[in-house]
Amino acid sequence: MIISASYDGVMTFTDRLFLAKVGSEQMNASLAGGVALQMLTFFFIGLIGYTTALSAQYMGAGEKHNSSRTTFQGILITLIAWPFIVLLKPYLGLLFDWLKTPESQIAYQLEYISVLAWGVGFTLLRHTLSCYFVGIGRTKIVMQATVAAMITNVVLDYVLIFGKLGFQPMGIIGAAVATVAGSVVATIILFAAYFGHKNNIEFSVNKSFRFSPEIMKKLLYFGSPAGFELFLNFIAFFFMVALFQSQSDVASTAITIMFNWDMYLPKP
Repeated sequence: MIISASYDGVMTFTDRLFLAKVGSEQMNASLAGGVALQMLTFFFIGLIGYTTALSAQYMGAGEKHNSSRTTFQGILITLIAWPFIVLLKPYLGLLFDWLKTPESQIAYQLEYISVLAWGVGFTLLRHTLSCYFVGIGRTKIVMQATVAAMITNVVLDYVLIFGKLGFQPMGIIGAAVATVAGSVVATIILFAAYFGHKNNIEFSVNKSFRFSPEIMKKLLYFGSPAGFELFLNFIAFFFMVALFQSQSDVASTAITIMFNWDMYLPKP
């Protein structure tokens, strides 16, 4: 779990490091745009995250079939959240204008968010499956999927942002595509393990694809507070970033660099 979390940090750090070599505006936009999309997403991340506890609880109670049914409830939430987030995407442009985001980076932010929003479903699916495997104690597959996502992301960052191997330089759009591609690869690996013969037999995966009012009620009741906590945290973080970035292009670059290195460097 620790390794998986650290590799997610490497992906974000690499995006901004490479974009800094293209232009400070694109680097700044990746921070503000990424945090804005996380603000829309993290309620569902927190909500779905409670499937870890439920999966573990059912496994401990000897009701392994309910662990996979819990995962399917998380998948249903993902399928509802995905179009909801995409529909809210246009309103972020109005929010950036209202917050006086520097004109030099607004267009880049909207391009970045546009690609990420269409790929957010894979992010949520990856999170749902990761929660399941963590809940049943199989964290190794989560690490393997995260490593694959990191490698995919970093390699495609280099190829697409700078225009290598015959590709045209795509800048911040390339960074967004690389991020989505990493999530897709991780999701495929996790689904392959989820539908694997051993897991399918042990947890009755093939029989889990139906709505369960009882499990969904538990998930919404206990998961919503965690989702609201993350949502409120990211609202505060988003507005703090926007406050600094609204001062000037130089202030925007300074705050982006500070947060990027703060995320990457080990804490004492």
